[in-house]
Amino acid sequence: MKLKQKTSDFRVRELLDFKERKKGEFYIHRLRKEKMETLEAIDRIVRVAEVPRESIAYAGLKDRQGITEQFISIRGRRVELHEALLKLSFVGRSEQAINSKMSSGNSFEIVVRDLDASDIVRLRRNQRSLQSHGLPNYFDDQRFGCLVENQGFIVRQLMLGNPEQALRQLLAAEPRHGRTSGDAGLRRLLHRHWRDWEACRQIARGPMYDRLFGHLCRNPRAYREAFEFVPTRLKLIHLFAFQSALWNLAVSRYLRFRVRSRERVYLPSLNGALTCWRYLDDEVRPVLEDKTLELADARTQFEDDDFRKSTFHVLREMELKMHDLEIRGMKGFLLKEEPRPVMLRPVNFRKEGPLPDEVNKGQFKVKLSFDLPRGSYATLVVRRLLAKPVRTQRDETMGRPDGGRPDGGERGRKQPFVRAANESEPKEPLPPSIRRKEVAKKPGFRPRRRLSVLRRLRNEKGE
Repeated sequence: MKLKQKTSDFRVRELLDFKERKKGEFYIHRLRKEKMETLEAIDRIVRVAEVPRESIAYAGLKDRQGITEQFISIRGRRVELHEALLKLSFVGRSEQAINSKMSSGNSFEIVVRDLDASDIVRLRRNQRSLQSHGLPNYFDDQRFGCLVENQGFIVRQLMLGNPEQALRQLLAAEPRHGRTSGDAGLRRLLHRHWRDWEACRQIARGPMYDRLFGHLCRNPRAYREAFEFVPTRLKLIHLFAFQSALWNLAVSRYLRFRVRSRERVYLPSLNGALTCWRYLDDEVRPVLEDKTLELADARTQFEDDDFRKSTFHVLREMELKMHDLEIRGMKGFLLKEEPRPVMLRPVNFRKEGPLPDEVNKGQFKVKLSFDLPRGSYATLVVRRLLAKPVRTQRDETMGRPDGGRPDGGERGRKQPFVRAANESEPKEPLPPSIRRKEVAKKPGFRPRRRLSVLRRLRNEKGE
């Protein structure tokens, strides 16, 4: 399965509800962009149309990849732009600037490529359960760029009282093997010269690096104060990544108490294997449909006691406690509690295909269309549609597979809560039949030979 092989394979259209007023102060525009993030597009509008940056407002950020349409408001002015990768057209006027509360979600059109016959069969089967029972509303891997870049969760290091380690992971985390994009080369050099602050200042160019390493040249061990020179937006990205990972892992564990083992499906992710379901029991389904669970902060009072226990369990694996979620004396690292629905239900779901894939010869492609609420991930829906069912051994006493490891692993195997550096991708739990085959391959293994009932009776009679 491959996504975004072509720019046109991934289209996002923002769904916005605003009250139009003919004499409104704010001019609403539709922004269509390709191969650029929302903030890059706005910077382009500011430069070309000479619009003050503070006069522009938007409901949310859209990804660089694909073709995206969203709305922005410009105070007191109408603007038209028609460039190859950026188009801005006037829609109407309003008395209120656009904000996140106006967005009701996004509409997606996604082409999934490089599918074989087994993928098509699995997609058809999973489509029925997805449309009738939905899926867990996890944050998908796009949220965790810090893990892709091998930075880990710097917020956790701050909570543990390790500001130098947090700063080193942020600025000088050694890239994964073979990764060359982004600032990988810069981070390799900073990693090599860490604590030689004058050398780091000469290597890294830019306002943030100059002020930050200049501060460390004057105060070599003032790591907490050095975070004051990190942009607030960058701090928030890492803060939300940690809070989202905590929610994902806690919800995954929480669902093991509610989803029967034979109905479970595990989605591999950067946080480990996450619990999903195929079908839900009649008693469980209405509960999860209306259930919201908290993105926690230090003062969260959990309404669901099972989710409180799941969150505490994940925090213990992170070597943290609830009071550690409050990072005192550091601006930009304040967690805020926020409810998030547990169940995600795609609306207006449509599928076209399978059709021959012109990019991957001999393979198939399908086109998926659906709407999602704001903050939900279309790529998660696609991965759930193509997920392979995993049959796990059932622990009758706990109701969880293999002793209830949080990532579906085998009993007794220690699993990290996030992938460490140079660690391989997380593996899906294997069905018992495959496990037996793996054990049989070990040297010295001698399978037990069972006599049939008829043969045993003949032996007893001496025949």
